[in-house]
Parts: sequence; C-alpha cells; structure tokens
Amino acid sequence: MPSNRRERGIFLLPGGYYEGGKLNRKVELRPLTGLEEEIIAADSSQDQNIAKLVTLLLTSCVLRIGSIRDITPEIVRKLLVADRDYLILKLRQLTFGNKVEGIVVCPDPECGQKIDIDFDLNDVEIGRKNGLKPPFLMKLSKKAAYKDSKGKIHREIEFRLPNGGDQEEIAPWVGVNEARAMAELYARCIKRIGSIGKVTPELVQLLTKSARQEIEVKIREVTPVVDLTMEVECPYCNLNFVNNFDLYEFFLNELEIDKEQLYSEIHLLALYYNWSEKEILSLIRNKRRMYVELLENEIEQYNQQFE
Repeated sequence: MPSNRRERGIFLLPGGYYEGGKLNRKVELRPLTGLEEEIIAADSSQDQNIAKLVTLLLTSCVLRIGSIRDITPEIVRKLLVADRDYLILKLRQLTFGNKVEGIVVCPDPECGQKIDIDFDLNDVEIGRKNGLKPPFLMKLSKKAAYKDSKGKIHREIEFRLPNGGDQEEIAPWVGVNEARAMAELYARCIKRIGSIGKVTPELVQLLTKSARQEIEVKIREVTPVVDLTMEVECPYCNLNFVNNFDLYEFFLNELEIDKEQLYSEIHLLALYYNWSEKEILSLIRNKRRMYVELLENEIEQYNQQFE
C-alpha cells in the first residue's frame, strides 16, 4: 500500500472562530480523498442542500482550528460564511490546483451564449477582518427606528455574522423566495432590536426598508469576504457584466462521481493490489486514478497479446 502521507496546508481564516473567548484563525487542512467522494456520491440528489454537503466535507478535511482538534459538524456550522468559502477555495487548491476553467452564460436574453472563463485561485481577493469579536452593536438612524405596537422606539441592534448553520437553514428559501430567505437570515443573526430579545422573520419584515438597508450595510462593513466576482465580456454580443462565480457548485461538480464508478475503481485496486477498501478510500483522488489508469493500461497490453 502506498504511503498515506498527504500534503497538508495551514491557512489563516479571514475572520476566525471564537470559543471560550479565544479567537482561533489558523486551520490545518488536508486534501479530499475517496472517503469524501463517497459522501458526495451518496448525496447526489437534485435537491441536495449544498451548505450541508460543505459542512460534511469540511468536518472531514479540517484537522484543527487553532488548538481545537475535535472538529465536529456543529463547529463547522458555526464558522463564518467567508471562512467556509475560504476553506473550500483552499480545499480545491489542495485537490486540483490553482487554475480554474469554467463556463458562464451571457445574461443577455437575446444572446445567452456560453462563455469560457479561466482564472487563478491565488488571484482571488480575500477581505480579512482582524480582531472580530461578536456580538456586534449598531444604532439605527431616527428615520429607520422600529416603533412597536405600544409606540416604543427601538434603535439599538445587536447582531452576529452569518455562518454555515444559517446557510443550511435558509437554503430551502434561496432562489425560491429571496425576501423570505433574507427575513429568516436576519432573524437568526439579529439577537435583539432595542429591548426586544426575540427576533422573528415576521418582526424583521416589519422593519422599514431603511432599517433593513442600514443593518445590511453594517453587517457588510464588519464581514470578511472571499471575493469571487469577476468582470466578463461576452465575445458574442460584447456585453460587459459582473459574474459571481459559485465555487461551491463548481468544485462539487468537479468531484462528482457516481457510486458505480467509485466502487468499480475500489474493486479493481483491491483485486490486483490486495488493498482494503479503507486503504483505497484513504488515497487522494488523483493518486487513486493514477493507479487505476496504470492497471487498465497494463491489462489492455496483456489482452492485446492474445488478439
């Protein structure tokens, strides 16, 4: 059995994870193996919750966050959205390298052509925020203040930043009812409005447009970001537009493998090398595929002797 020693990386989160009053930012990450491919193959339904799949992958591949080594799904769900974005970006680099080649569609309805794009993940801008310490406080302007049913004015907002758990919970609304998705998100992230400690989606929807805009601006102001937006010019109609590249979907599509193919590769390697399923699944995808290709070439050459 080849060595299980794998390249690992240590990276600094754009935001960080708080536990016990301590900010943890250094993360040790390992590349994906067949174990994670099996997870993806088992969750190949059309209505899959991508945020939940990301949680599963990061729970497997994150070896430590600061001094925390027992990485659970609960911890990964509490990671900020930007930190999860960053780790998926680094996971993609460890697994497939820096170069990304993809396809976007021209948004002009009269064009709609597919456009080839390519970029280097090292060029992705990371907006870091140092010393983030939740919860955050802000004060609404007088015109944006919330007036309750008794006429009391509420201006102070206490909030935290969106995390992976929020992404999982609002997923059913995203792309279906964006207003509801935002109301659900804000209800989860806003801890109180003035003296109102129970914030519901219905209460969020009662806030004025100005109040929601001010809250959004403040959240963006303190939120770290992995900027995957890019300017694209359509070579067919010359339209210039901004594309928000979906790295989650792209990376998961790269990893897509059906269970039959995966188990066929496991069977082949087990048959000829006498490795166990556990040993084979522990291999990095590229290394497993290399052994499969070597075997297939050898088998083909052997068969040609009898033609």
